[in-house]
Amino acid sequence: MNEQEQKLTQRIGKAIGSHRRRMKMTQDAVAAKLDVTTESVSRMERGVVTMSMTRLAQLAELFQCDPADLLLESSARPSEQARHLAELLNELNDQDRELVVELTTRLIKGLRER
Repeated sequence: MNEQEQKLTQRIGKAIGSHRRRMKMTQDAVAAKLDVTTESVSRMERGVVTMSMTRLAQLAELFQCDPADLLLESSARPSEQARHLAELLNELNDQDRELVVELTTRLIKGLRER
């Protein structure tokens, strides 16, 4: 696996872990549903293994999302990252959403000034 493929696999793994935690599932629970070991789930989340499209579809079904969501969330493209952030913001109430936008704006401004 070349460096670019490894980074993509790690980003997909991070997205899988994020969806698992959002569903309040343990790695053990995911492993049981997929009929794999907990270590296999850990390796997926760490991006140690490349998954088939079939496995991504199984994970998406388990997490009640579209397989594309797992790929888009792991994308390095700003437009797809913005879509992911918008989905996260939609889960918040108005006050919390405003707070996140304010903090994000400050963070970006600080990062630009470095």
